[in-house]
Amino acid sequence: MSKDRQRESNGTFKITGEVLDKKLISVRISRDRMAKMVKLSNLTDRTLAAIAREAINQYIDNWEDYSKD
Repeated sequence: MSKDRQRESNGTFKITGEVLDKKLISVRISRDRMAKMVKLSNLTDRTLAAIAREAINQYIDNWEDYSKD
């Protein structure tokens, strides 16, 4: 998603197809895992959301690889 999103005249963000194609989820993780994610975020200069998204994508890709057998 672009950091320069367009806004409506009332200041709210315009809803685009890019936004509509994504879904928001919420997960609970242990304090230990969260601390590790924060450390990784700081070391890699990436957001927690980006790290979680990559982890989910890798999990799904690995599962798909195993399910083909």
